[in-house]
Amino acid sequence: MKKKITFEEKSKLVRGIALALAAVTVAGAVITPAMAMESDTVVSSDNWKYEIVSTDKNGNPLNVQYAKITKYTGHESDVVIPDMLGGYPVKNIGTDVFEETSGIKTLTLGKNLSGGNDSVFDDLKDVTTYKVEDGNTRYVADNGVLYVKNGTSKKLFAYPKAKTGSYSIPTDTTGIGYRAFFETEIDTLNIPQGVTIDNEASGDKYIYSFLGAKVNKFNYDGDTSGAIIKNGRLIAYGLDSNVDLSSVTSANPYAFQTVESLENATLPEAIKTTVPFTFYSGEIDGLPTRYFNLNGKTAYCYHYGARNPEIVGEASNYDKTIDSDEVRHNIKAVLFAGYPNDAYNLHHQLQFP
Repeated sequence: MKKKITFEEKSKLVRGIALALAAVTVAGAVITPAMAMESDTVVSSDNWKYEIVSTDKNGNPLNVQYAKITKYTGHESDVVIPDMLGGYPVKNIGTDVFEETSGIKTLTLGKNLSGGNDSVFDDLKDVTTYKVEDGNTRYVADNGVLYVKNGTSKKLFAYPKAKTGSYSIPTDTTGIGYRAFFETEIDTLNIPQGVTIDNEASGDKYIYSFLGAKVNKFNYDGDTSGAIIKNGRLIAYGLDSNVDLSSVTSANPYAFQTVESLENATLPEAIKTTVPFTFYSGEIDGLPTRYFNLNGKTAYCYHYGARNPEIVGEASNYDKTIDSDEVRHNIKAVLFAGYPNDAYNLHHQLQFP
């Protein structure tokens, strides 16, 4: 006599068969529908490690799943980010994909790639050329330089770190990304008038495109002085520039690339002694470090990512009754310069070890 199967048992059996039939094999790893919902399921294919993303940032299921690259494991000089991995379109790329990678000369972005933060290519020290495959609606390359498009805007996203010579930014460019020129070296950088250069505070930190860059001359809107000056404000100063800065009324804390350039410039002393000029000084444990130079004194920044104060004030402005946010910022500027390098004898006064 046959055993009668209940409705619940039938349902369980059907679900089990469906899962078994729907299982797919990707690069030697079996991904079931349940596993595919996990965005941290890392699989490998050729020179890439990647994960399948099935939900958006709010946890809602995606209509179309995609692959996000998490690591490059190859050793080629010409690398192409694939259009597909494991049958999924490659739409995103993680921050540390190229960490500890060397020798890549050319990087080509696949047609499906549309995501990646502004530091994703920081580790590519040997790249001379970026390319983009036809059909990509997010990225475009010009003379080896990578741009990102968003509607009517077009921003310079990444300049190859090993590219040599001079460069002219296309006239249809609307802006320059936060880390676009990080650790690059350029003879003359020609910038058309319509390009926006971020040089003011945004949120809690300055967004400045030339941090860690070495640019001999800036040519902005036909000005061949080697520096960028807008409305009396010094925004950027080229290494080979000798323009007269005596009429400058304010300056971006990141305007100078070296302390020597700052010291040799004809910048008014009132600005030299009040603006905490900030310089990139390499990396520690993968994080960029900065240091301040204020009135000939130097101190390392111990709070990376915080907004740099625009200016510092007179000592008489500081006492324990202060309730002004602006003055508090000025106090922080003095503390940055004073500790840990004891620029103002703070070690002794505050009894630091």
